[in-house]
Amino acid sequence: MFEAHLGLGEILRRKGNDEGALKELLLACQLEPENPRPHYLLSQIYRGLDRKDLARDEMLTFQRLQGRAGPDTTQNRRELVPLE
Repeated sequence: MFEAHLGLGEILRRKGNDEGALKELLLACQLEPENPRPHYLLSQIYRGLDRKDLARDEMLTFQRLQGRAGPDTTQNRRELVPLE
């Protein structure tokens, strides 16, 4: 179920449906709270909605979880965009 919610969240985000994407990604976080992927996407959505406080929290969670994820996620770290 995690992958389904994550995938649907990504699709909805790309189509500009931020509210739907938020719902799906938050469900993904509930299913796998230690998985960094939905937290990164949530940070990007919140940033676009000018919710910098929530964007920062999600980015910090993503970065904390990335540290535990192992070497195969190094590429994701290089792609991080700093919050203003």
